Amino acid sequence: MTTEIAIVGGSLAGLAAATVLIRLGISVTVFEKFNGTFENRGSSLGYVNIPLWEHLSGRKMIRRGTQMHRYQGAFYYGDLWRFWYSGLPEGTVKFGHAVTDLGDDAHPTIDGKAYDAVILADGGWSSLRSKYITKKEPEYSGHVIYRCKVNKRDFPDFVSESAYHEGKFFSIALEVALDNGVDFIMGGVVVPIPEKDVARPTDALNRQTDWTVINEVPVWFLPHIRRTFGKHQQLVQWIEKAVNGPGKISSNPLFEFGADKVTSGKIILLGDAAHMASPSTAAGAHTGILDAAGLLEAFATFPGKENVGMAIANYAPGGLKRATDLYNRSKQVTHGLAYVPGDEKLYNPDGLGDVDKGKDEL
Repeated sequence: MTTEIAIVGGSLAGLAAATVLIRLGISVTVFEKFNGTFENRGSSLGYVNIPLWEHLSGRKMIRRGTQMHRYQGAFYYGDLWRFWYSGLPEGTVKFGHAVTDLGDDAHPTIDGKAYDAVILADGGWSSLRSKYITKKEPEYSGHVIYRCKVNKRDFPDFVSESAYHEGKFFSIALEVALDNGVDFIMGGVVVPIPEKDVARPTDALNRQTDWTVINEVPVWFLPHIRRTFGKHQQLVQWIEKAVNGPGKISSNPLFEFGADKVTSGKIILLGDAAHMASPSTAAGAHTGILDAAGLLEAFATFPGKENVGMAIANYAPGGLKRATDLYNRSKQVTHGLAYVPGDEKLYNPDGLGDVDKGKDEL
């Protein structure tokens, strides 16, 4: 009989997991609570292990009609999502289908249907994780990321792709090449903000569709950017265009998470549900793909319905190690960027506090 596995969450790691399991002959259904595709959503990724993606998918990665490569530009989340989605059989992903209960972890069910296993790939704020796997919660990193996006046609002279460090302040700007021929300058600015001033995201949040404040920045933001990064003229101009238009800016408090347990019964944690890290690690999405590779190895080693428990047991040590390693790496990266009392005197010396809704009047 065919092994049947459900995956909750249809982002990169969830779709990569579906791909490798289907290639093993397993019947897979992906439940995604958002009611549409993600091909026009998300930000940039600076690193993609293209040979690994091609190995797991059995397909070539093509961008703009030729072999995908980093020299073309950084990678757009929406294009990468479409790569995995387009390789799945039609109907694999059930959009607009939230899952709030799995029944018994030893015999998981969704909507009354029994599955041989369920994979939770529903993000860093998974509500099912705390119900079935671990009570551990994400931790605030001590800073907020202001993500900036400007179409290259609106800043054609931009040639300053780089990471910028000024004291404890950090910014990165990447030129991102979309498959459709459009180029963007995308990246962000990190600001240490006390936890009392940020809103903790709610459970079951999807960071591709929720959890952003669009085109609103504190009135101290641009003065801080000019004062701190003023010697990097194009960087400042890019951020100004994101705030004032025609670009966009959004803000996200950064939380970190590393699961202390990645399996329970016939339920597995995968991707952000198992590990949520700073983008500065350049390894968050990559680790989710490594999780999919771990699934491939485990279920190929122990095939068949009767061996699902052994496959999950085989997956668990590697999955836990990846979650722990990424969490520790993220903590190392963000340690020097985290808020300490008094930092507000550096980025907001005048004590300004009102929100600037995308129009700079200074």
